[in-house]
Amino acid sequence: MSVLRPNKLSRGLVDSENTPPTILIKGRTALDANKKRRTRTFHPSPSKRTQKYLIEQAKRKEQMKTKPGCPAAPRFCTFTVARVPQPSQSTAPEVEMKDAAPATQDIKIPVILNRPDFTEVSKAALAAIDPSWEHIAPEYIREKLETLSLSMVENFYSAPLNLPKDALPESAEVLLKNPQAILPSHLVAVHSATAPPSEIPRKVTVYPVHNALLAAHCSRMPPYVQGKAQPTVSADGRSINLPIRTMALPAPEYFVPLMTYLYTKNTSNLLEHIFREKIHPSSEENQKEMINHLATRFGRENTYQGLMHRVVTITGIWKNACALGIFDDGLWDTLDLAWDILMEAFNVAAGQPQFVMHSFKKV
Repeated sequence: MSVLRPNKLSRGLVDSENTPPTILIKGRTALDANKKRRTRTFHPSPSKRTQKYLIEQAKRKEQMKTKPGCPAAPRFCTFTVARVPQPSQSTAPEVEMKDAAPATQDIKIPVILNRPDFTEVSKAALAAIDPSWEHIAPEYIREKLETLSLSMVENFYSAPLNLPKDALPESAEVLLKNPQAILPSHLVAVHSATAPPSEIPRKVTVYPVHNALLAAHCSRMPPYVQGKAQPTVSADGRSINLPIRTMALPAPEYFVPLMTYLYTKNTSNLLEHIFREKIHPSSEENQKEMINHLATRFGRENTYQGLMHRVVTITGIWKNACALGIFDDGLWDTLDLAWDILMEAFNVAAGQPQFVMHSFKKV
């Protein structure tokens, strides 16, 4: 059973591009959804997104090449941070306290985030959602899903479930945040791709998601196979029983910001999650000025731990995007923007006493 058919979505996807779709979502049409979408960050059309990604990838590879007679472009930021030693717990008066030189820690961070080679989602993965999707361009499917995402995201959340410790059940019942929104297709049980020590139980978090969204964006995910358990809505319509699928990620704690972006395509919210404050992306003409302004402020106001926490957040989202095979321009441009801000912030922080930085250079 396709997750889209009960919500009248497939019909809109196979309509002619010259025919206005009449997909009803809570009393409004997809054309109305487009009006609401204009209030968010503008993105180019899907076909241009793919082309832009390929151009950017080729540009990065060219930058990494060393030209004859020219010095190699710096690939890493390296700096040394002092570890302040812990004070002695001894209070005996005969113990003479001597200042010891603090130990240091060498940090090495890439100047540019690498982008994986572009891979389009498979036709088999799209056909598993709806057979007719095999003959529709993936870019067009992503564009249509974007007009419906505001309804889909309303039921995306971390579902509190008491799962068995030894094995996952085939299905589980979760509450619907909005029963009138587009219903999720299944639950993903997200866990770390790295197995924990034998004495520590594996942490698993469950989220209601839509197989259509994952199939249209994640080129490294296998086709969705419908098992015996079928999505079943309760009699009162307030909950739904959904099949469970596992998902192993390198950074499961950063699954939510990545999925929220895929649902909403809101770059401002993604930046807010990274920097813990509202940041509105500027135009390309003003981006350098914005980077300098934010980097100066973050470098002066944050400690080493504060900046490194943001580095970990970006790399966590980046690792998950690479693992799933997501090639959305808005996502990658936002990660690049955040990374550029942090690299400049480290440079600014080198002169701040709270950072205790001994050196900073690009190599």
